[in-house]
Amino acid sequence: MMRQLRLVQASACLAGFCFGYDTSIIATTLEAVRDEFQLSSALLGLFVSIALFGAVVGSIFGGQVADEWGRPNVIFVADIGFVLGALCMALAPAFPVLLLGRFLVGLAIGSSAVVVPVFLAELAELASDDTAQVARGSFVGMNVVYITFGQLVAYVVGFLLYPSWRTVLGSAVLPAIVQAMAFHSVSKRYTAPMDPSPSSPSS
Repeated sequence: MMRQLRLVQASACLAGFCFGYDTSIIATTLEAVRDEFQLSSALLGLFVSIALFGAVVGSIFGGQVADEWGRPNVIFVADIGFVLGALCMALAPAFPVLLLGRFLVGLAIGSSAVVVPVFLAELAELASDDTAQVARGSFVGMNVVYITFGQLVAYVVGFLLYPSWRTVLGSAVLPAIVQAMAFHSVSKRYTAPMDPSPSSPSS
């Protein structure tokens, strides 16, 4: 049982990897983006910070939506946000589209930041009683490891792909797709307690 739960944990924590990756991946693109769109310092700062505005909105509403839809569903929707945001930025023909993509990424970051730790804590409760307390700490804490690892990988990828800023920003699609596929494939059997639908055991 614990082995299967660890697989679900790892797939859920990939959302934390996307969190870290997307917050850091723009670091190596700023100069190229500024030159491409002829941005002032203020507009370049807006490009960086608008993800934080999106994260605030996502964190405010992410928990409420999760109570209605279920936490696994919100995690999956966050993956869609990561993918769409990365595609918007990579293919942006104009600066407003670039901002839209960054805002979508922020929404995904905020919602996943709220929902994933709660999901992991609830997942740990499925462990046997004598290991649940230990599992809870390791399950939730692992998400932070994935976040920081995602940040590290983002800087490495940015360095390797520089100066192709569209490729750098578009690379964020890959971890989000991997996370969505992995989480969907391994989580169904173990996420019924997090599902608020009438048919779930928690009703």
